[in-house]
Amino acid sequence: MRCNNDINEFVKVIASQGLVILPTDTIYGFSCLPTSIHAIDRIKSIKKRSDKPFIILDTDMKRMRSYFKYAFADKVVREMINDKVWPGKVTVIAEKCAKIDYPFLSDINTIAVRWPDNDLINELNTKLNSGIISTSINNSGEKEINSLSEIKHNYHDKVDHIWEDNSECNIPSLIIRIDSEYKKLVVVRDPGTTESKEILFKLDNIINRCR
Repeated sequence: MRCNNDINEFVKVIASQGLVILPTDTIYGFSCLPTSIHAIDRIKSIKKRSDKPFIILDTDMKRMRSYFKYAFADKVVREMINDKVWPGKVTVIAEKCAKIDYPFLSDINTIAVRWPDNDLINELNTKLNSGIISTSINNSGEKEINSLSEIKHNYHDKVDHIWEDNSECNIPSLIIRIDSEYKKLVVVRDPGTTESKEILFKLDNIINRCR
């Protein structure tokens, strides 16, 4: 494992199908390209996780809108951007566009995407010209690890690079699912914070406008 915060070095590692650990505006996560079967298999092995899909972090508006199959989901996403819900701490699950052929989604008809409010992720997305996978640092079903010292101790020999950032943010994102058939929103995970309650209030208004 290499230990310097050189953005170009991280780009090279990720682009060559490497596996890294990155901070976001929520919690630290394992990250790689969504097309990298080798790196995704490494994540599954580390986390002892088999079939649960991963979140895509992306900060490119055109790509964001290309992920989703139905016009209703696209309309909701546009309104989320207009109302400044995105970038932010909310992950959207919706039926994926048929053109999305990431191997880890081959048997799944939905995709989970988040637009993080994070300069590091934005720069990586731009330089890689791609979204990246993110999934929490833990064994599947266990509590997320968000302490840099604990992450380095437990995972320094399991990944190719760790971005060292003593971030104080340690609350995972709100996760919602957009039901385009019934034009409604389903809460999948609510961290129960004041911020998530405010986001849900805004999302309810957005859904009502988009119906």
